[in-house]
Amino acid sequence: MRKEKIVKFAKQSLEDIQITVLRFPLAIMLCVILAGITIYRIEMPYEKLRDIDEILNRIMAVIVLGVPFSLGVDLLIERFWEKICYHVKIVFNLLKIVLLVLYYYFALPNIDMVPMLRLSMLAIAMIFIFISALYMFKRENFEIFITKIMTKVAMTAFFAVMLGLGITFTLFAIQSLLYENMSRDLYAYTWIIINFVFAPTHFLSGFPKIDDEYTVKDYSKVLKLLLIYIVMPIISVFTLVLYTYFAKIIVTQIWPEGIVSYLVLSYAGAGIATLFLVKPFVEENKWVRIFTKVLTKTIIPLLIMMFIAIGIRIGEFGFTESRYYILLIGIWATFAMIFLNFNKGKRNVVLPISLAFVLLISVVGPLSAFNVSIASQNQRFQNILHKNGMIYNKGIVKNDIDIDKYDRREISGIIRYFAGTHDLDDLEYLPADFTVRDMEETFGFKEEYGERSFINSHFHFGINDETQAVDVVGYDVMIRGMMRKLQAGDPKSVQGELFVVRKGDKIVILKNDVEIYEYDMMKITEALIKEYGVDFRDRDIVRGDLVVEEENSLIRVKLVFSSIFGSYDGDADEIEINGAEVILLIDFK
Repeated sequence: MRKEKIVKFAKQSLEDIQITVLRFPLAIMLCVILAGITIYRIEMPYEKLRDIDEILNRIMAVIVLGVPFSLGVDLLIERFWEKICYHVKIVFNLLKIVLLVLYYYFALPNIDMVPMLRLSMLAIAMIFIFISALYMFKRENFEIFITKIMTKVAMTAFFAVMLGLGITFTLFAIQSLLYENMSRDLYAYTWIIINFVFAPTHFLSGFPKIDDEYTVKDYSKVLKLLLIYIVMPIISVFTLVLYTYFAKIIVTQIWPEGIVSYLVLSYAGAGIATLFLVKPFVEENKWVRIFTKVLTKTIIPLLIMMFIAIGIRIGEFGFTESRYYILLIGIWATFAMIFLNFNKGKRNVVLPISLAFVLLISVVGPLSAFNVSIASQNQRFQNILHKNGMIYNKGIVKNDIDIDKYDRREISGIIRYFAGTHDLDDLEYLPADFTVRDMEETFGFKEEYGERSFINSHFHFGINDETQAVDVVGYDVMIRGMMRKLQAGDPKSVQGELFVVRKGDKIVILKNDVEIYEYDMMKITEALIKEYGVDFRDRDIVRGDLVVEEENSLIRVKLVFSSIFGSYDGDADEIEINGAEVILLIDFK
């Protein structure tokens, strides 16, 4: 009897997998490819991997976008063209692959901040479309459908963890008792396959279909109790805290610089999600009814406070991507609250669809976060230059007068913003091939930092072109080392009897356990920060600035840094080196 049940369960599981793969073929295939690439990166030696590392990063990024995109399209097809033939579905899948390939080549040239932010917003928008597709536009109980998805996510996470732990302990037992030489990479491969293949397949198996209907009886009792007796009271207390803070602002007339915007947006997001999920209980539960009526009213003044705070920041410093998103999501949150006030819980599918639309606007077209921010900062830059008489014939000229310290900081800050987030070519009036180290020559003053500019600032100096040759003539040994932050004395590179280790901020060469040379990386780091600034992102760094040649009575050493990165705290004037990649050439005397 037990054997029959096991066989029946196995057959049913295989049938569910087959149905899921046929229903979402491209999404499952992309998950498998993602797992394969991740395992491939573990297997490949670093020296070979580094040549294709960025290509693999771009491919994986496109796959991350492709999974929700493919799922969304599949469910839209089910919603509006349920009887579509199999051959047409194949055409749609081929078309999706073509679009993802085009995105890889034309919309993701690298994995810098702007392309990755665009991809992230598109992926989130696709997720909202995916969860909304089956309920466009006149279907009831969308909220219960969402709770079913949430329950499925929780179950998938639980089963994935249990399966992963079970296989991990099994592998550990095999390694400990039967086969000591078993590869430790099998542990990583186990979790990769579970997270990238098993979990998505399990989540999508039995995913609701167009003809599935739900009632309040299908609502998760655990989630209901969590929302009504834990989440709603917490949001109520937080409302009182924000209103107390609001009153303090009115009394002191001191507007906060930025944190209030994030607090109010987080509060609004939690409030909207809660109102959305408890909608089925408005009529039967008095506490839910009171909470819904009060929150949809009390949140509006807090959103107005947020708009005033972010408006002050934008008026003073212009748009950046973060301020753009605070404003945009604030506008959507206001719309959502007004919608919940007047809609009375009908057609709540409008909320995720409208948010997906807002996110698409933020990364595509003339009103995108990037276009608006570039235009805003260019306007600020032009105004400051005009104010100081530094524009002549569409170019920048030095001013003989002493430019105000505030304006020097603003000019420096705008240049750092473009160098770190966009490209200096996007900033008007700058001369061709301008780099951060040309500040004094172009503007007549060195880069200026505000009082808090260096707090938590990160630096990364390196050569982008890895094809540049390293001259090894005259040296006996070449060692490549990754000097990451480790405990003192941990070996990083070995060459016969030679060891290269990192001790604190020093690179130490040992021969037969005897220290024969050390180099303090703080020397080159301080010199690079002085030359290029903390927020340096320019790829045209001078190669010679990353090369150090020294010698002592035992050896002559040439250190060629491919990269060096860390953080700088300006208040304490402290540098922390997180890691470096360096080639060491050694000539024994």
